[in-house]
Amino acid sequence: MKKLALILVVALCLMASLGRTALAPHQTRPSPAPAGDRGISSPSKETAAPVCDAGKACLAYVEYDEFGRPYNRGQLLDALGQARSAAESNGIVVVFVHGWHHDAAPGDANIASFRAVLQRAVDIDKAYGVRPRPVLGIYVGWRGESIKGDHWYSWPFSQLTFWDRKNTAQNVGNGAVYELLVRLSLLRGANKGSRLVVIGHSFGGAIVYSALSHNLLEQIATDPPANSTGDGDKKKGGKRWDLAMLVNPAFEAMRLRPQFELARSQEYERAQAPHLVLITTQADWATGTAFPLGRAVSTLFDKYADDDSAGRALNNTAVGQYIPFVTHQAALSADCRRGEDDQKIAAGAGAATVAANKTFCFNDRKALIDQGAPLLLSRCDTDADCAQVAPNHHITRGPAGMGLTPERMPIMNIRTTAEVMADHNDIWNPTMQGFLTQFVILSVHHPDQL
Repeated sequence: MKKLALILVVALCLMASLGRTALAPHQTRPSPAPAGDRGISSPSKETAAPVCDAGKACLAYVEYDEFGRPYNRGQLLDALGQARSAAESNGIVVVFVHGWHHDAAPGDANIASFRAVLQRAVDIDKAYGVRPRPVLGIYVGWRGESIKGDHWYSWPFSQLTFWDRKNTAQNVGNGAVYELLVRLSLLRGANKGSRLVVIGHSFGGAIVYSALSHNLLEQIATDPPANSTGDGDKKKGGKRWDLAMLVNPAFEAMRLRPQFELARSQEYERAQAPHLVLITTQADWATGTAFPLGRAVSTLFDKYADDDSAGRALNNTAVGQYIPFVTHQAALSADCRRGEDDQKIAAGAGAATVAANKTFCFNDRKALIDQGAPLLLSRCDTDADCAQVAPNHHITRGPAGMGLTPERMPIMNIRTTAEVMADHNDIWNPTMQGFLTQFVILSVHHPDQL
């Protein structure tokens, strides 16, 4: 019996190994290494990066290995060259970092969906008569799928890669993705008319957060206070990005705690826009069930300075599933009708308006795609405001000096109903596409903080 069990285990492992994905890039060739230095990639000798013309949606790729090293620095430099050209033309640069079960292989569904969002941004510019500008997407690829789950015998093993891919995502975020985002931030700062948006999904959200978390602390710490004119003792910090958006992010709430507590501790000027927006569905099995199970084992012997149960909840719960940090609810609502008041973008509404309002309808008919439904975003000021996604939860707003949450806190942690996002990977459905597109457009058309 023992021999039979051993043979079965070995057979299953061999079958799973047949589905392992390659450690290689999909959109470029690995760089030849300099003589005597096998571990460093060098610039490629591929053709120069094309220029993204005004009024066009373009796509570039940057791919990273398991430890955050670019497979080909030439590919990275080509993408940065396109970004420089777009920024100098007052364009929009949108970075997307994919998540679990995805990569940069031709035919990956995330690539097609990302292209559609970029084209939608161009179309909205045209619809509102905005002067034509380039919209450049940079698709950040990494090995989000280590075992293909396209066969019955490999599918269970592909699901078990959740925790392994989490560790890899953190490595990638701590690697050269940081360099990419810093260089793009510098281009954004040097070209005031340009815009930079960073989006991460699933473990892609963990990658983005690993790369930006320290910059986020700095950004919040240098935000001007409520009584600032921008030239006092605390000068207005430079805008590093216009929006960082993480959808169903797969990292623990403990990692957001320093930034969240800092954000709650000070007042902000009226034009304060959010620096970080997290969006998670209540129907996300991956972050709602698999994530805490894995964390419970890996953090079993961790110790906490504060209450042990509170510390474990923070450390074992995905950030979008940790109810005390939930600031907003996104849901379908009869109070939010398609196109009823769809002139917000044209009238000058921006991301700061979204963050400051107790409710906000995402119902612009020019931004919604045909099958997409408008959404009502509600701030969790009372238990009733977010009852669909966080029963008996609210965050009391008021003066930060009294220990309350300020009105214009620059972190938004949005929880959606299952109708809005049905599961972990349902981020490209028509309703979500419309929601994400409108949020991006509101942030780049009227960033409110330049």
